[in-house]
Amino acid sequence: MDTWVWIVIAVVAILVVLGIVALVARKATAGKRKEEQNARHRVEAAQLRDEAAEASVAARHTEAESAKARADAEQARLEAQRLESHASGLEHKASEAATHADDRLAEADRLDPDTGRGHDSGHGHDSGHDAGHDAGHRTAAPAQDTTSGATPPPPAPGSHQAGSDSGERMHRTGDGNDTPRH
Repeated sequence: MDTWVWIVIAVVAILVVLGIVALVARKATAGKRKEEQNARHRVEAAQLRDEAAEASVAARHTEAESAKARADAEQARLEAQRLESHASGLEHKASEAATHADDRLAEADRLDPDTGRGHDSGHGHDSGHDAGHDAGHRTAAPAQDTTSGATPPPPAPGSHQAGSDSGERMHRTGDGNDTPRH
């Protein structure tokens, strides 16, 4: 065989060997890249799991705070109901006390010989006027203003108290004002 055939065979063999070496090197590089990529993905997945665990803990903490806030709100609602009930009871007691005081005042006026309304006055029955309203239109002591500490001026001479023209009895309310009582 000629030399040139051997040269061609040698060149082809060298090319085949170089191709095989390149293929093996490429597979090794691809495997290395694949392993690096898998390692990065593992790290990423671990980070995501850590973040998810932290978010889960935060969510449970928020749920616990929400449940506590809801329980506090329910407790406040129950306390408000209790206080409302207590206030209603006190209002009822105050109303009863005011009614009792009015009844006692009417009894005192009935017994007082100066009012001309008692059983000793010779009439034997009520003359039609209310207990706080006598023939002389006597005036009660002015109410003390609890907010400023000052006493309001007495009514002008010859004037009547509020409600005295119509024969109404005045009822003292809790705020120091008098309201007509029918």
